[in-house]
Amino acid sequence: MKKLLIATSNPSKEKIYAENLTPHFDLVFLRDLKNPIIFPPENEPTVEANALLKAKTAFESSGIASLGDDAGVAIDALGGAPGVMARRWNGLLADETSDEDWIEFFMEKTKHVPDHLRTGKFQIARTYYDGKKSLTQNFEIPFTYEREVRRPYLPRWAMSAFLRCEGVHWLDFKNDPLANGKHLHMAELIELLTRK
Repeated sequence: MKKLLIATSNPSKEKIYAENLTPHFDLVFLRDLKNPIIFPPENEPTVEANALLKAKTAFESSGIASLGDDAGVAIDALGGAPGVMARRWNGLLADETSDEDWIEFFMEKTKHVPDHLRTGKFQIARTYYDGKKSLTQNFEIPFTYEREVRRPYLPRWAMSAFLRCEGVHWLDFKNDPLANGKHLHMAELIELLTRK
């Protein structure tokens, strides 16, 4: 089975990849490596460029074919903000901002938005890189967001505290990984990565 290094330390993303890709690949996670990988800042202007940056850095440091991803968040009522640097809210927050502080910041920014306009989308890119080729998958996931915070939420995925995405059950991956896999376009990713 082909080895694939997942270039994330986000436990929620690790879980999604493990549940959907393990039957097809011998997955390696960053925590499995003897030597830690130092990733450059994700300051690229697009999610595609950030995903490639992660995949290339992981491959060049480990020698293992790698999968990097990045997601931007576009809130319709905020003109597409925060955009590509969603965790840092385009430089207004630090990378180390806690989930609770991020949630508080988001709620403050969106408190004026009427319920019927509380919409947005994730812009997601996943890139495979093996030193010879790169393959990229792009997709969007529309969502609505609530005024109330739900706890518990997924660690390092603060938006799971108030998002609603049809067909995605953020806290229930174990009971329904296939439904989540469909919505997160895992079948298309597997097809892309296993294509000869």
